Amino acid sequence: MKKQLLLISFTLFLASFSLNGTENKIKSSTQETKVTICTGNSATKYHKTNKCRGLNACKGEKKTVTMKEAEKWGRTKCKICYKQ
Repeated sequence: MKKQLLLISFTLFLASFSLNGTENKIKSSTQETKVTICTGNSATKYHKTNKCRGLNACKGEKKTVTMKEAEKWGRTKCKICYKQ
């Protein structure tokens, strides 16, 4: 009985580390995901790639930044390349 309890406790202990690591990887990958923005004055979106047709009217430079940076600048997901 004690061995089973010890084994269950150890398994739960290892599982908690595994889940925490996964959560951190998800947060980190979202923050580090590269997106493309247009630096033009009227631009409001960020894009998965610099080939998105939503960038066709870009009057400024196309720039690659992290998703976190794009959101700090008030950019939101492009509805064309981020279809749900």
